[in-house]
Amino acid sequence: MPRGTRILRWLKKGVVLIYLLGVTSASVAQQNSIQDAEALDQQAGRLYGQGRYKEAIPLVREALAILEKALGPDHPDRLKSLDHLAMLYQDSGTYEEAEPLYKQALAIREKALGPEHLDTSVSVNHLARLYHDTGAYGQAEPLYKRALAIREKVLGAEYPGTAMSLSNLAGLYIDTGAYRQAEPLLERALAIREKVLGPEHPDTAYSLSNLGLLYWNTGDNGQAELLYKRALAIMEKALGPEHLVTARSLNNLAVLYEETGRFEQAEPLLERALAIREKALGPEHLDTARSLNNLAVLYWVTGAYGQAEALLKRALAIQEKVLGPQHQDTARSLDILATLYWATGDLARTGPLYRKAQAIHEKTLATFLLTGSESRKQAYLAQLSGQTFMRVSLSLTTPDHQAKVLGLRSVLMVKGRVLDVISDSAGRLRRNAKPEDRGLFEQLSEVAQKLSTLTHQALGNLQPEAYRQELQDLMTRQEQLEADLSKRSAEFRQQIAPIALAATQTAIPQKTALVEWYCYKPFDPNAKDAQSRLGKPRYVAYVLKRIGEPAVMDFGDAEALDQLIKDFRTGLGDPTNTYVQELAKELYDKLLRPLQHHLSNIDHLLISPDGALNLVPFAALLDETGAYLGSKKGITYVTSGRDLVRYGTPSLGKGDAIIVADPNYGEVAGEVAKVEPSNHMKRSVDLDRGAMSFTSLPGTAEEAKTLKTLLKVPDDHVLTQAKATEERFKQLHGPRILHVATHGFFLKDREVSNAALRRNFIQDIAPVPLGENPLLRSGLALAGANQRRSGEKDDGILTAAEVAQMDLRGTQLVVLSACETGVGDVQNGEGVYGLRRALVLAGAESQVTSLWKVADEATKDLMVDYYQRLLKGEGRSEALRNAQLAMLKSKDRSHPYYWAAFVPIGNWTPLTKSR
Repeated sequence: MPRGTRILRWLKKGVVLIYLLGVTSASVAQQNSIQDAEALDQQAGRLYGQGRYKEAIPLVREALAILEKALGPDHPDRLKSLDHLAMLYQDSGTYEEAEPLYKQALAIREKALGPEHLDTSVSVNHLARLYHDTGAYGQAEPLYKRALAIREKVLGAEYPGTAMSLSNLAGLYIDTGAYRQAEPLLERALAIREKVLGPEHPDTAYSLSNLGLLYWNTGDNGQAELLYKRALAIMEKALGPEHLVTARSLNNLAVLYEETGRFEQAEPLLERALAIREKALGPEHLDTARSLNNLAVLYWVTGAYGQAEALLKRALAIQEKVLGPQHQDTARSLDILATLYWATGDLARTGPLYRKAQAIHEKTLATFLLTGSESRKQAYLAQLSGQTFMRVSLSLTTPDHQAKVLGLRSVLMVKGRVLDVISDSAGRLRRNAKPEDRGLFEQLSEVAQKLSTLTHQALGNLQPEAYRQELQDLMTRQEQLEADLSKRSAEFRQQIAPIALAATQTAIPQKTALVEWYCYKPFDPNAKDAQSRLGKPRYVAYVLKRIGEPAVMDFGDAEALDQLIKDFRTGLGDPTNTYVQELAKELYDKLLRPLQHHLSNIDHLLISPDGALNLVPFAALLDETGAYLGSKKGITYVTSGRDLVRYGTPSLGKGDAIIVADPNYGEVAGEVAKVEPSNHMKRSVDLDRGAMSFTSLPGTAEEAKTLKTLLKVPDDHVLTQAKATEERFKQLHGPRILHVATHGFFLKDREVSNAALRRNFIQDIAPVPLGENPLLRSGLALAGANQRRSGEKDDGILTAAEVAQMDLRGTQLVVLSACETGVGDVQNGEGVYGLRRALVLAGAESQVTSLWKVADEATKDLMVDYYQRLLKGEGRSEALRNAQLAMLKSKDRSHPYYWAAFVPIGNWTPLTKSR
């Protein structure tokens, strides 16, 4: 609830609640006591409206004491004063005092009125608002949803109270970057208020402002400006030009002008808003601090650095005093002040402030990542990208050692963080193995299976609307289960350890270097508007060795590099292409040659790629001597340098190896033509959704037979032909080695018309991208895949989404001897969304996956050689490298098409023995 609205509702009795509940036979003494308490409460309300919280608090506490003595501690007539005291503590930043009061008020209302009473929803909303303000978003969201559900049930779907709950929940989504979820809630709230209250009502203006904020955050400045102007006009007319709520509208419009470089229009609005807040709330109110920050940024970008610094320091002092030194708003002010010093060349004061702010961001991030679904975590991390870009840019523009450390720590803080947290949560839940936790995992696995089947069977016999609804219901259920599991994980883990660069560095072996790539947008602290503060995406790399300082280097325009990578990958997929060698040399010159000085005397590269670099086989790059990089250095891929800390503890697999190979795909249904074998039969076919078909792969049968003997695998651990079912695969639990030889696939995101499903239902005439979960678009073909039937429940197509629900904890190595098992949707900062990601989520320590469609016979020979080397004790990465080098020396398989597709990901050390 906006604080301006709180003031109005404090001073106007009975607007929100009927506080005097059931006092019909009170004594005269009791009535006098109640009147005395009411007078104190009203006096406190006037002080609250002036921002004089410290003076108001003892008055409300006295009122509460009077009421408790007269009526008892749990009497409903104490509710109003409980709420008011909690508001005072909350708005003064004493959150630990506010929380028990809100909880006490909620308990009284639930007991007196029931859990679904309208007044109970007010207490629920108060507590949600507190958690929202303190950054405990995972706790706030279910409370907002509960308040909304109560109001919809009691008031109906088109009542202003329902609109308020819609706005509150949408505000939380905006603050955590979940803009797609916020928009329909805000539009619905606006429609309710316009219909019920009219187009000129202040609450309608609130909805206009909130929707304007959403459009501003998503880059639609034109639409945001129209809504902000309309809201301001309503507020000035309804509440007056000097009202606090009017100041909020002035501020919104001014910031938009400031961000778009219209400083002459912004300045008078900012000054006016500051004057209103200082007069009404006082010089040390948080809203005053916000106005000071906004005006300071204007002075900063217009070159008035002295004025900007004074205002920023004043704002920071207010926030540290009211909110405390560890609050997220305090961190933002530290970031702004640090960037001002950077703009003026005062780097001595820039770094310490950035480091102080980053410590706060890291703590807040760790708390948030303990709750919510994967999509919510991604949205929240996206909001932190600006701070990461600033620190990376600083590390590139100053020779200061601490700046380089700051930049690398910032990257490690966010890169692959969602994957890290989700996989860790899943592992902890499985280790605890409580019945209720197992039940949630089973439900999530079932939903993932149904979602997979429904996606790949397309419409089938369903009508478009029914198909859309069923798929939407499954997606919603999946998100809810993810959120529930994540919440349970918070019970097992008190905190997530901050990023310890020293621990990462200690985990790097001798003669080994970590190369941490990151795709960033360069930040210019002297830019004059928001549009020019961030440049076009570029690549940066940090090099970290066991001893010494980190090094950092910029690698230029990401778009140009991405195009070169695309051309390189095209050449790698064709064994007759000779121009690929020129591209391999060019990529080496751009990616590795600039790092030569930092990689001398290095035998092993730990490459943590980002963006399109995730799809590059670095071993196939040609250096200045014409030698492949893989012939000179060992290479292992990791999601983030944080992974290295986890590799220090060896695990023991729970059983023998499992081989899944040569499934009986079944006869092709319908009129689909089979793909005939060729000299270079590939372990994949180009698939479409209506007619996916798979032909047998003779090499996989021979591969399974040879590996069975080599690894001494018992018969019941070799799943071939009809035994290679989806059900058997998903029942696997942590085999020491899992080898899969079959067709793999990755499907591009399809386009559909407005008649088919989208996560957001936009009524366009032209086709629009579906935006499907990429884990549903990559996978493996198993028994019965051609007929879309494998047992009673499965369709024979094992998607990455289903693999992610498996329990492969304790599995030391997964080898996907199939096509394109290492590709997927590339997301900057989070790696490849496909089977690679799914295996990490399932708990596998390491994996070998492919980057293109591989040759059947050559793959069989490579895999046999690989396992022979593993059994001799070679490391998981080293064995693959040596097998690839042996193939490179062969006359007819020297082209990287045959040997370079497979890349080692994760733990590179030798396998340990099974227990």
